Amino acid sequence: MSVVSEETAYWKERYFTLLNEGEKRQTEQNEYENLLNRAVIRLTQAVSGLDAALDPHLRAIREVMRKGENSTLRRELDALLDTLIRTPKLGHPTATTGQGRELLRFLEALCATPEEKAASEAVCRRFEAGGYATEQELFDAAARVLRNRKGSSATGVIGKLFGKGQAATADIDTAKLRRRLDELLRALNLSASLQERLEQLKARVVDDTEDLIALFDAAAALIADMDAGYWQEQKQFGDFLAALSGKLGELEGKALRMDALNQSSAEDRRLTEKAVAGEVAGLRADASQATNLVQLRQIINMRLDIISQRLDSFDHAEEARFTEVQAQVQDLSGRLRTLEQEAEDLRNRLALANQAAYIDPLTKLPNRKAYLERVDLEEKRWRRFQQPLTLAVWDIDFFKKINDRFGHASGDKALAMIGQVLAASIRNTDFVARYGGEEFVMLLLGSDDSNALEIAEGIRQRIEDCEFIGNGKRIAVTVSCGISQFKGRDGFQDVFERADKALYQAKKKGRNRCEIMSPV
Repeated sequence: MSVVSEETAYWKERYFTLLNEGEKRQTEQNEYENLLNRAVIRLTQAVSGLDAALDPHLRAIREVMRKGENSTLRRELDALLDTLIRTPKLGHPTATTGQGRELLRFLEALCATPEEKAASEAVCRRFEAGGYATEQELFDAAARVLRNRKGSSATGVIGKLFGKGQAATADIDTAKLRRRLDELLRALNLSASLQERLEQLKARVVDDTEDLIALFDAAAALIADMDAGYWQEQKQFGDFLAALSGKLGELEGKALRMDALNQSSAEDRRLTEKAVAGEVAGLRADASQATNLVQLRQIINMRLDIISQRLDSFDHAEEARFTEVQAQVQDLSGRLRTLEQEAEDLRNRLALANQAAYIDPLTKLPNRKAYLERVDLEEKRWRRFQQPLTLAVWDIDFFKKINDRFGHASGDKALAMIGQVLAASIRNTDFVARYGGEEFVMLLLGSDDSNALEIAEGIRQRIEDCEFIGNGKRIAVTVSCGISQFKGRDGFQDVFERADKALYQAKKKGRNRCEIMSPV
């Protein structure tokens, strides 16, 4: 073979080798890009809703990634970074929240005059600048704006928004205002004493026949009462801490007095021992110098009298100190028992308050806050142990018709009855909560979606067979259910969205049925 042929063969082989390597690297690059695209899409979904200013950019980035329009990706990322620079850090105490934004939208809808709008805008600016350390501070500021509004006594605190008659509402999107009000009420987390009023108001909001002015007045009064109740609780807790501080100061004084008595006793004992030792030494010296028995007897008697007086004096002082210390100990023990009882009472009150914060007062089931904590925990367990975990979302069929036809009291009874059936139909390891309105969520541990469907069908049938009486009439109550299993890299929000879509399919197919939706 010629030199030219050998060189041609070498370069040809080299070309194909490099071509194969290039194709392999291109394949790996495509896999990395696909993985990165999925990660970015999941991340944008995970942080959606944390800040309204970021949501449009997150949606735009998801669309760009899905369509593969890489030419516009850099522009969208730059826009997102610019917005992040102007936004408080997520997780910081002053970061914006969905609940806070809903309150601000509600407040903006209420304010009509220039003065009222100026007050509302001032709250919004401070909120965006991170000026409220907690959501409670934001609620307090909104409550002050509502209290300072100059509404007509005839039409209530927001009468000025609509004028003195219903005709003034003609140009107002009442449906939008009702939706905003409903979103605000669902975001509120009130004490048990106000929860019943909140539930009644939410039921009135979805009733189109209710007067809108009266609804806004009731909402404003509820927020004002929430503000007053919060400060009352804060004052009571502050008074208790002030009293506790005073009692601890008294106990500290008693302890210092007892310590001083102990120190005094130790010092007297040391001085007495020293005096007795001196008298004994003197006795020895004098005895060695005595010349006769009479003189020796006189010396011994004198020294013994001195030692006896010293010891008697010490005994009297010790007895007095012992009596005082015993009185101090008894007083201290009594005060400590009282303090322990007060501390126990406070712990019980805090435990009840904490329990009330996680329990829905109507159904006695865990509420949405409890569900969010539990589902986060179960997701972590699922990731670690890879045991099946399935989420079911329940919704009462035609619940609004039950309220309209039989009254809200009957609707509340239906909610309580269904809550009892759901709670009685699951295992101890499972979990069910009232998510809000007529919706419930259920976590089935160790159950895949097919097993969960079998369980859900049994529950659905039991609810359908229930004899529910409202206003003396039998009410047919049925429920629909959407089911989805945790799989792959699912977060609980991904699974909830799938289960919610499955619930929508069940409603679309005629209600009173259960549907499964698996990951795409």
